[in-house]
Amino acid sequence: MPWIHIQDLCGIFKFILDHKNIYGIFNAVSPIHTTNIGLTWQIAEILERKIFLPNIPKIIIQVLFGEMSIMVLEGSRVSSDKIIKNGFNFKHEYLGNALANLLKTNNYASE
Repeated sequence: MPWIHIQDLCGIFKFILDHKNIYGIFNAVSPIHTTNIGLTWQIAEILERKIFLPNIPKIIIQVLFGEMSIMVLEGSRVSSDKIIKNGFNFKHEYLGNALANLLKTNNYASE
């Protein structure tokens, strides 16, 4: 599951605007992917909340989402290699650190 911290997203936009010699399409995603379950567990851990995730059978997801179930079940593997090769450095590569920055900074953990 691709993800990106808002500071890195804005940083990519600024980087591209500042470097007139690069062009093309760039994926605005962290170089380190996660899964939906990984994201959910990380959020719960940072917010110090318990979670219960029921195991939904694959066939039910396929019936509910049809062709889109591939995205739900298999995810997407887009890469940030192109922007990195052009010299961009991510400030928030790791999901846990990015979520801690976003969630603890905004006092969600203490609610």
